Amino acid sequence: MLAHRHTGGAPDIETIQDCVEHTLAGAGWFHTARAYIVYRDRHERLRADSKTLVDVAASVDEYLESRRTGASTPTRTRATRWAG
Repeated sequence: MLAHRHTGGAPDIETIQDCVEHTLAGAGWFHTARAYIVYRDRHERLRADSKTLVDVAASVDEYLESRRTGASTPTRTRATRWAG
């Protein structure tokens, strides 16, 4: 199935996971396919939340370091901070 859907090079993880979903549904394992979709969605959210926590920790560390050294850091607005 992967060879049919993906040409050239190794498939990325997203392509493999999509094939797993389609294969499960195609074989009639609809509840399992749905559970797999929910699993992927939850893990994607966890990764995003984890990245946010790392970004917040880095910002706090940067602020504390600037306070310790007396260096000034540019003031960021809320929109800039959460832009990505």
